[in-house]
Amino acid sequence: MIATDDPDAWITANLLDQLGTISISFVEPTLAGGQERRVFFSEYRDTDMLVYTLR
Repeated sequence: MIATDDPDAWITANLLDQLGTISISFVEPTLAGGQERRVFFSEYRDTDMLVYTLR
């Protein structure tokens, strides 16, 4: 879970390049009406990020 003042930076930008080589990345809606960014890294790591605003 990511709480930030700038959720678009996590949803649309490639800030995750710092964590490894991204093979696949996409955004999908959550059941609660938010957004989840799913990232598959080339090192076979799968990461789900729920992004919330601090406002």
